Amino acid sequence: MTISIEQKYHGAVFKELIDGLSNLENSIYYSIAPTNESRSGYIMEVIPKNEPNTQPIKLGLFIKHSTKRRPPWRYSFHYVHQVEMDLLKSECNEMFLVLVPGDDGIASINYSMLKEILDENYEEVEWVSLSRKPNQSYRIAGSNGKLRTTLAKNTFPNLLVDFIHKSLF
Repeated sequence: MTISIEQKYHGAVFKELIDGLSNLENSIYYSIAPTNESRSGYIMEVIPKNEPNTQPIKLGLFIKHSTKRRPPWRYSFHYVHQVEMDLLKSECNEMFLVLVPGDDGIASINYSMLKEILDENYEEVEWVSLSRKPNQSYRIAGSNGKLRTTLAKNTFPNLLVDFIHKSLF
């Protein structure tokens, strides 16, 4: 079996996420499954370990990667990608876009942040750009605007872990 570049980048995302989840004060059970829509979408279900009968929270993850070595990193979003992200948001408690800029790190934004850079009017292809100067935070922009705040390098997995913590405990 040959391991693709995509599998390596997605594996790095899940490794960092698992490491972040291990820092939660309370133990959890979680499962992660790919969607049937594309190779980029996943649904993660999480429940507290001490309350196994609790309704799970569901997180939608949409992962894009760039093999480019230096900023800016650009990601193309076809119409079907944006529709899939909307589906993830409607099926889940929250949806997160996870961007892997080469070997630089991992950045993430939630659905409301995504709507600041890609609006509800979907073109056939739109873009998201991620950049970072040395020792600075990520800056993110899209076809329809730029994010008002910068993203710290530890935004991923902290954004997801914080959402899980607030939702469950």
